[in-house]
Amino acid sequence: ADGSNWKKNRELIDALQNLDLDACSGDKKQADNLLARKVLDPSLRAFALTNLQLRDEQLSWQFDLDGIVRDLDNIARWPTLPGTYD
Repeated sequence: ADGSNWKKNRELIDALQNLDLDACSGDKKQADNLLARKVLDPSLRAFALTNLQLRDEQLSWQFDLDGIVRDLDNIARWPTLPGTYD
């Protein structure tokens, strides 16, 4: 184990993928309310929802969520490197 918490990351990503953006009617607050059912930490929800954009009265993710879901196992296997980066 590399000390990372990929199970929690997977839970967050699954919650984002299962969030019904159509049910939010373009309202980020509604998205937060729905996401709160699965993601209890309000700071984590707020961070995740910064990537939600409103375009043409529709909410969508600014990143490729499907790609992350598809490749998460490969991402999780990325080697950890010692040290810090400035």
